[in-house]
Amino acid sequence: HQVVGTISRGEEACQTIEETLAEVALMDIRLAGPLDGISTAKLIQSRFDIPFVFLTAVADVKKGSGPTDRWPFVNKPVREEELQLAI
Repeated sequence: HQVVGTISRGEEACQTIEETLAEVALMDIRLAGPLDGISTAKLIQSRFDIPFVFLTAVADVKKGSGPTDRWPFVNKPVREEELQLAI
């Protein structure tokens, strides 16, 4: 995989995906600006058919507990083998 950018705001993520035609998005649940990672993922999924993997340090996010249920997530610090499995 090739990294096409490191973005901190949801609006920038949408633009970057459109410009680069990214094949997968790795996204933190917490982003700068008005859009969090979950809102950004929903927006991007409505426009592009790409998978997401959430990277998060949020301790209370667990499988089956809410809005991240439709996407896999990996807790920080990220281990490469966990990330590869999630992708």
